[in-house]
Amino acid sequence: MLGISTVAFWTFSVDFISSTNVYNSGELSVFWIIIGAFGILGGFSGSLIEKRGLAFAYKWACFVIGTASLVIALFPDEWPLAYLSAALFGASYIFITGVLMVWGIRVFLTNASLGIGTPFLLLAVGQVLGSSVAGVLIGALSFTWTFAIYGLIGIIAMIPGPKKIKLTTFRLCIQS
Repeated sequence: MLGISTVAFWTFSVDFISSTNVYNSGELSVFWIIIGAFGILGGFSGSLIEKRGLAFAYKWACFVIGTASLVIALFPDEWPLAYLSAALFGASYIFITGVLMVWGIRVFLTNASLGIGTPFLLLAVGQVLGSSVAGVLIGALSFTWTFAIYGLIGIIAMIPGPKKIKLTTFRLCIQS
């Protein structure tokens, strides 16, 4: 679900705001720059995981990713809010990749490379599947409805996230 929820933003957000005819090419480039610049903040995922736990960090990131799509769905022609959505998306996407790495490594304690590779493979599969559907939805409905739907998918992705696990108990189960 998480991969699906991110694909509309990655693939179509600039097309969406461009379709409003409010932005010039420089302002569209700034949108991408904001995504990248705020992605740097996503590098702090480890700190939040350490302080609040993996489940909290995952749910927070899903909520912010979903919110980014909802904000742009509602305000594509309002540059401060469109740029805010880019900032939210950039920070939360990089943040969630850190969360997925930690989660994967905790699940596959004896094979860290599998713990890193599996979550990213699943994220990519969701993005591949979601991009075709997003294109169809944009054509059939609109950018607004598509981004609203994908934003809700991002928020719903909070539900199947990691559960609160005592790492010592988990390790004992793995060793048995």
